[in-house]
Amino acid sequence: MRHVITAAAAVLALAAAALGSWGIYIATGAWWSIVINIVLSVLFFPVASLLHELGHKLFGAFSGMKVRLGRFTIFAPSSCQIMPKSAKNVGRAFVVTACGGLAVNLILAA
Repeated sequence: MRHVITAAAAVLALAAAALGSWGIYIATGAWWSIVINIVLSVLFFPVASLLHELGHKLFGAFSGMKVRLGRFTIFAPSSCQIMPKSAKNVGRAFVVTACGGLAVNLILAA
């Protein structure tokens, strides 16, 4: 199931890159921009996945959670394990840690 989700995310990322490239092509007439944008999107996908997981780790450090990153391979699903260091504010700390990946995604999208 995780591979299906990763493949779907990759397809959506490529579709967004193609749509953006098409907009640049319409505006400038530079046909090669489509190829360059799609290639860069494919190359950046593993980097974005790693940065997403590191966002969980960073936010986990701030909220008092222990975050262990799973094995990272290129173009495969990534994961992390989130474990509380103490029993205080576990719910809030978990939500903050979980939102760390989303926050990194939003920063990368800007």
